[in-house]
Amino acid sequence: MNASVAMLASSPQPARFGAADYIAMIAAGVLSRRPRAELREGVVVEMAPEYRYHARAKLALAIALRSALAEIAPQLEVLVDVTVRLDDANVPTPDISVFMAFATDGPVPVDALRLVVEVSVTTLGDDLGPKRALYARAGVAEYWVVDVSARTVHQFCDPGAAGYGSAAVTAFGAPLTSRTIAGLGLPGDIWN
Repeated sequence: MNASVAMLASSPQPARFGAADYIAMIAAGVLSRRPRAELREGVVVEMAPEYRYHARAKLALAIALRSALAEIAPQLEVLVDVTVRLDDANVPTPDISVFMAFATDGPVPVDALRLVVEVSVTTLGDDLGPKRALYARAGVAEYWVVDVSARTVHQFCDPGAAGYGSAAVTAFGAPLTSRTIAGLGLPGDIWN
């Protein structure tokens, strides 16, 4: 055995889990000591803690989305921090999920998702990088990243294996319009 193969064989490797294993760990309380975690590429990843600026932006947007959708698409549900199942290796917990209501409990299935939102104060690189690629690859129709520091919303749609085909940036204070949910528009004053 050469030296590099021996080194790889003795190097610690992360434990990999499938979605069913991860969901069972949640149900059994195994992950209850972790503040926030999600399954990404088969690995349990601890998420950044949530502080005031993040929580305020998430709450403001969730309230605005829920209010707007009640008028135009009551079949869509808006929840914060709900677990979604993208595939067997990815079970994230987006900040906000908009999805077709369904009757069973458990993670929101990827085919029910219409819009996923991540709010970024300290996680912008992850939200615009790996998470964006993950949601696009899973076929999530529309993905928004709220950049609290820059006071902008990055909007992505037209998902595919290579990423999102369309992108736009909207400044806080300007109206925010969904590119995939017909009639969904939010006023610019939701961030006040």
